[in-house]
Amino acid sequence: MKKIDKITTLGKMMLKDKITSSWDKLLTEKPQGDLMVFYKKRLEHFWRLPDLEKIIGKEKAASAYAAMEEVDVLFEDKGIKPLPSPLGQNAFKKLLREASSSRPIAAYIHIPFCKIRCTYCSFFKQGSSIKAEAEYVTKLLTELEQMRNMHYLKTAEIQAVFLGGGTPGTLTKEQLSSILQKVRQVLPLSSDCEITVESSIYDMDEEKLAACIENGANRFSFGVQTFATDLRRQLGRPDTCEEVVRKLKLFAETGTKVIIDLIYGLPGQTKELLQRDLQFYLDCGLSGVDLYKLQIFPGTPLGNQFKADQSNFPTGR
Repeated sequence: MKKIDKITTLGKMMLKDKITSSWDKLLTEKPQGDLMVFYKKRLEHFWRLPDLEKIIGKEKAASAYAAMEEVDVLFEDKGIKPLPSPLGQNAFKKLLREASSSRPIAAYIHIPFCKIRCTYCSFFKQGSSIKAEAEYVTKLLTELEQMRNMHYLKTAEIQAVFLGGGTPGTLTKEQLSSILQKVRQVLPLSSDCEITVESSIYDMDEEKLAACIENGANRFSFGVQTFATDLRRQLGRPDTCEEVVRKLKLFAETGTKVIIDLIYGLPGQTKELLQRDLQFYLDCGLSGVDLYKLQIFPGTPLGNQFKADQSNFPTGR
């Protein structure tokens, strides 16, 4: 319950500028009775918000761009840049040596490899390569070992670990096992630490999943984005709806937490296709779903498509 309260507090802070005082009260209200009735009550309130068009777009507009021009569908560069090398490494080492933490923290481990390139993605990554991945894992394990007994980690408690990317699923089961083993040896994990392995469904198989579970992973997050085969191909995803559903059902049967991501607002996506996606999610028996509004990043294939022709993108509600 403490974790739920923290998430609620964080959510309230993030949404503060977009919600009314009554919506704020609704966010903190605990479910009572039938859960679907509770969610329906929230949705009915949401649709009555006075600034709804600034959140989801105009219902009627001449083009997709006009419908969403006041909404944050288009990525806006905030001008925040990472520290250049070696300043970034030195700052991180100083934090580990000298700083302390009085509150629970999370650890994120980046695996920057992908076998495929999704048309909407702007994350840093490079093509999958057996040699490069082996070298990267070796250096990652070395870096984790160097963190052992650092002052910061002696004062901290890690409640969540994320292996993200790229897609960690490109690694072998042995590489995934070695990373998870080292994480559990070196980092100060809480007794109920949530260890998540993120991956495209395309790169994960039953053997890799089993190896991750055996070495402490207790949550998996898959970027499905859509089940519709035609839309998946447009996004650069080669596997079909049937293959995705087959894998998800197998993974769910292991009893571990399996979460998927879905995107709404994709070009060519209709209300019916989105409803079908949600039904597939329910049919697979998964633990949870995250719904993300499409963000269009300049320079990506999807960003170039939007710039050239906006007519195929959904508008408004």
